[in-house]
Amino acid sequence: MESFFQILEVSPGASVTEVKHAFREKAKTLHPDISGSDGEKMKLLLNAYRKILEKISSEKSSFFDRQYFQKRKPSGDDIIRDYEEWLISRGDIESRAKLVFYRLIHGKETQACEEYLKLLSDSGNFSFEKYFDKEDFMDFGFILAEELYLRKKYYDSLNLLIRIFQLEKQKPYFKIFFPEVEKIMRDIYRNKLSGSIGDELALDLYEELLDLNLGTREDSVIFRRMADGFFRIGDYKTAEICAAEALKLDPQLTGFKNFKKEFS
Repeated sequence: MESFFQILEVSPGASVTEVKHAFREKAKTLHPDISGSDGEKMKLLLNAYRKILEKISSEKSSFFDRQYFQKRKPSGDDIIRDYEEWLISRGDIESRAKLVFYRLIHGKETQACEEYLKLLSDSGNFSFEKYFDKEDFMDFGFILAEELYLRKKYYDSLNLLIRIFQLEKQKPYFKIFFPEVEKIMRDIYRNKLSGSIGDELALDLYEELLDLNLGTREDSVIFRRMADGFFRIGDYKTAEICAAEALKLDPQLTGFKNFKKEFS
């Protein structure tokens, strides 16, 4: 097992989040389409990745259902299918929440995202925190947020990231890995959110972001995005206030020329 950790260059105590991130970073350079290799190194990397996730999954049997795994002892893909089918057959909110996270660590990221989005649709006030402790939610919540981000579900991804950010500030858990959370958050609210969802929904998230105290530079960008949003929905007074606040925080902000003309 030690050699598997060495292949991914992670410690034996690495979280699921760290393992997933390490795999992605190495896969970018080892994939045959990029490296021009015969693919053997990529196979070794993929095998190490799967073995480590299997180990983490077995250690987290209590995270899912310890009694279930004690009673049934199939191996490999059989237990994955068996447990998935059992969760699906139960159909309650807690089982569906576990199904999302279980799929995330067994190579079924697309199905995990689909189930999560359906959970949100079926239960407007759904929250993983009702069923999992802080560390597990942060680990798996970030993986889910990253997968949603890759699938351009920016609103749902940012919602998860905001909550993870709040928990990290209360008591550090990700620590040196936390910049990864901030990096995706910034890209979403700076470049992706506007235009991907309705302005009213985006404005709600911008207001939540301001509560995070991200710093003068980031707040100025957020106020700039809010000014655009309020302008588009016809609330010109609030748009003007947000624009003024953005410029007060960062007088070097550009792109206000046409904006100012509308108020002259």
